[in-house]
Amino acid sequence: MAAYSTFVEAIVEFRRWQIRRGWIKRDHEPTDVRYIDTKDACDQARTAARSALLGLQLLPAHESALNAARDSLAATIRIEEAADTVQLNQLSEDAREAAETFVGVAARLERPS
Repeated sequence: MAAYSTFVEAIVEFRRWQIRRGWIKRDHEPTDVRYIDTKDACDQARTAARSALLGLQLLPAHESALNAARDSLAATIRIEEAADTVQLNQLSEDAREAAETFVGVAARLERPS
């Protein structure tokens, strides 16, 4: 269960930084120190999320959980593609839903039969 929790923590943190990056990008140039710092934090959060996904892959095969985790990571990465506030909100909601789907799948796998 620890690996699942680690992934959830990492993906939530990555999503948070992606949203912040979207807001900062709206108001600041890519050369602005605030944007650069936020982008760096996003990169670190993405690395942590990818690392946590690799940790899940070390567990006995639960393909449904791995697929949900991959979908969650992909949805969170897509947040950076937002062109405006409406799209940022939609993509961040999509990422939240994907993370919740992962939690639901993982919870069903970890419950005793």
